[in-house]
Amino acid sequence: MYTREVFEKVQSGLEKYSGYTFQVAFLHRVKMFGFTIAEVPLKFIDRTRGKSKIAPSEYIKNLLLYVVGNSTFIKYLIIGVVGFLVQSLVSKMFIAFGLFPGLAVSVGAFLAIICNFLGNNLWTFSHRRIQGTIELFNKFIHFLITSFGAVVIQGVVVGVGVVLLGQNSWFNLMVFAIVFLVIPYNYFIYDRYIWKSRP
Repeated sequence: MYTREVFEKVQSGLEKYSGYTFQVAFLHRVKMFGFTIAEVPLKFIDRTRGKSKIAPSEYIKNLLLYVVGNSTFIKYLIIGVVGFLVQSLVSKMFIAFGLFPGLAVSVGAFLAIICNFLGNNLWTFSHRRIQGTIELFNKFIHFLITSFGAVVIQGVVVGVGVVLLGQNSWFNLMVFAIVFLVIPYNYFIYDRYIWKSRP
């Protein structure tokens, strides 16, 4: 049961979901819009006749697609993988040209940050997309400033690491820094400051 106010607020876009995935999408939107959800327990007995309408493989597939398509963290990780590939290729290229690994990884990180900003704005946080040239420019500057921490983290970890462990350790050190330090740091900054929820 739901009120007309709830339906009018959450109904846009629900038509693309069907079956039991519709219920998940509906509840997810109700929660996102801050409405109260209550459950009234109902005890079911085991089916004695007929056949279930649930097609498990279709339901699981549709549910996974819904979660992937609507989870900002999963989208953030996918965009992050693209940024990681950009950073890895650029870093490798600069190291091949003789640049110190700590500096090469920092340059690669900077270019990955640009890719991440565009990908996150267009896809990950599309429901809070930054629009307008001036606002986009201002937020990009803000994004660069807050992402500077990620560049410093990687540069320091790789720079110190190659001094202690040798030149060939740069890639493993970069992966370590990204997975354990940069991913949590960046997601927190993006969600709370760059693409924060608007009242």
